[in-house]
Amino acid sequence: MRFTIDDERRSEFDRRQLKAQIAFHDGRTSKDRREGAERRNVFVQDKYLRSVLDAFPSPVLIVDHHMQILDANSRADELIDSETDFYLHRLCGDLLHCLHAKQSEGGCGTTEHCPDCVLRQTVNAVAAGEKTFRRISQLNMEKHGKSLRQWFLISGSEFEYMDQKNVILTMEDVTEIVELRRLIPICANCKKVRDDNNYWQEVEKYLDEHTGVQFSHGICPECVDEMYGGQDWYEKRAKK
Repeated sequence: MRFTIDDERRSEFDRRQLKAQIAFHDGRTSKDRREGAERRNVFVQDKYLRSVLDAFPSPVLIVDHHMQILDANSRADELIDSETDFYLHRLCGDLLHCLHAKQSEGGCGTTEHCPDCVLRQTVNAVAAGEKTFRRISQLNMEKHGKSLRQWFLISGSEFEYMDQKNVILTMEDVTEIVELRRLIPICANCKKVRDDNNYWQEVEKYLDEHTGVQFSHGICPECVDEMYGGQDWYEKRAKK
């Protein structure tokens, strides 16, 4: 299958990136797949590397510079809804249920949205020499016939193993934190926050329970004036 792109809507850089992706799609041979399988076997046989990957609490992908998945941890299996052996050597967008990839005949790497993909930008940045690249972005996915929007903190770093330079991607789901930041029901008078059970609680307790954020307390200058203004010791101190 040959893929097409609308060159009128691309910068020169984007056109080069997409043409390289198209060449990758069209030029893959059984030898390419066999070599990929051999790299996968190396990852599987290294039990230490496998245990480290699976210890991560978030999905982790090891990809090459073409966005092809070489390995993944067990949490990535849960995100993708498949076992690792099924999706190895396929492209990120196709496996992560990217809505744009599903809507394109060519799939991942051939849509007009691909240059804006945070995963692609991360891989390109690391390939260009960035030691670590991090960005929060929303991923639009379609799973089991339903459209999903989730926010992820995507982190990418170079991962060199067995003389191969690849990229390790970590995907931390920060949807709850982003949604909390967007809309929290708070009392206009006492500033207590209403939780999901319609209980009102101090904002410190609410954020601690939902995000793990803890507060250190102080007093702002306006409140200090309101609390202690008029007292001799405070007036003397204020004049110094």
